Amino acid sequence: MKDYTRMGIQQNSDPHWTINAEINKNYALCDTYPDIIVLPSSFDSTRLQRVADFRSRNRIPVLSWYSRETYATITRSSQPLTGLANRTCDDDIELLRKIADANVNQGFKLVILDARPKVNAMANMANGGGYEDYPNCELEFHNIQNIHVMRESLRKLHAAVRNAAHEDKTWFSDLENSNWLFHIRAILTAAIRLVSLVHNEKRSVLVHCS
Repeated sequence: MKDYTRMGIQQNSDPHWTINAEINKNYALCDTYPDIIVLPSSFDSTRLQRVADFRSRNRIPVLSWYSRETYATITRSSQPLTGLANRTCDDDIELLRKIADANVNQGFKLVILDARPKVNAMANMANGGGYEDYPNCELEFHNIQNIHVMRESLRKLHAAVRNAAHEDKTWFSDLENSNWLFHIRAILTAAIRLVSLVHNEKRSVLVHCS
């Protein structure tokens, strides 16, 4: 709650965003979200359950960061459950439209930064996941691998560091083989893109992976 206040959002004081302490009370909607979430004021909260049903682990798009000066926002969510049949959810589409509309200076479509490589997002469709193909959004994929790949890369980096303490002849090849710097570069590239969108272009962005 203090973080929302710091960003300038207080109960019943912002015309664009509303602090909702009821929809996720006792973590009833999403057990991995806080019990207090912030949503567009113009969105009907009775539609949120349908949005949750359409998002992996019920992680609906919610506010994470807000600029009082430009109205640009960063929201987060999980992947939509489009599946191979390319299912859609009108409530989900409308929520993203309301998030875009809350940025009164935007005049653009909401940008979705999907952290995954596109091939991974497409593969997730076979397991019921997927990605947004919405008329009111611009979708960008980034080349950040999943947590399992990252964990294995970190394990290899740790091994390379331990080996270098005794024998540094293979340090550079071990570091390269870990792919750690490749992953860090992908993360920083996505972060720079996000900052450029919200700070320089004053646009609102939804960020998610799987």
